[in-house]
Amino acid sequence: MYRLIARYLWFGLISTLYIYSVWLLEGMFSETLWFDLLASLEFLLYFIFVIPLFGLNAWTNVLFGEFSLYMSVLYGIALILLQVKMWSDTSRHLHY
Repeated sequence: MYRLIARYLWFGLISTLYIYSVWLLEGMFSETLWFDLLASLEFLLYFIFVIPLFGLNAWTNVLFGEFSLYMSVLYGIALILLQVKMWSDTSRHLHY
């Protein structure tokens, strides 16, 4: 179960950083076809990884790119806490 949650958190962390990167570069490359394809993937990832879990962008006054950066910090913290929990669970079962 921990591995499934850890994978979801890794995908969430990478996706939110991807959303933030595309959001930063959107002004420079908005006229190119390849960037429009990347931007369409950005919105899909935003709906999957940012909106359902936290939904705080309705109450905060930040743009969605900045909000995804904040969510990447939360994903990172959750991933670190999960890794610490996994390490403590496995170390508890070791017999010296």
